[in-house]
Amino acid sequence: MAETRVKKNPDYTNSAVNLCNPPQVKALLDKLHKAQAELSYQKSTIPFAIRSAIEGAEKTINDTTAAIKGAIEQFGSYQDVEAGIYGVYNRRATKVYDALNFKTKYPDFAPAVIVESVNVDALKGLIKGGLVSEEDLKTRGVITESEAFAFYIR
Repeated sequence: MAETRVKKNPDYTNSAVNLCNPPQVKALLDKLHKAQAELSYQKSTIPFAIRSAIEGAEKTINDTTAAIKGAIEQFGSYQDVEAGIYGVYNRRATKVYDALNFKTKYPDFAPAVIVESVNVDALKGLIKGGLVSEEDLKTRGVITESEAFAFYIR
């Protein structure tokens, strides 16, 4: 008999900021969950004709979007800034710098801009092998942590 595994909910005890389970937040989460359940129920009770019309509109939107992409590729981009209408194939450039080439062409400036880096995978191997500890690396300033924040609402 196949074993079914229940997915555990994540525990944010070690990463949540000011985790104190305020009742105000719980009340809003309850309100959100109730609204989500109501939306799910309403979608399931929509008459077939209305559901079919919605699905048809969604298909038209998806098909038209694909056609617009093809037309842009064939004929070019379109924009009307005043009306806020855009069908643009936009180029976003990401610069990649070649350290070795810079070192060769600008040797006097190389020490100011070329930075050595730690091979993180290899360092994780040293930690896993017990040759160094993460706490020791933090104490000695080899590892520093920066923080980023994001909401997780479900």
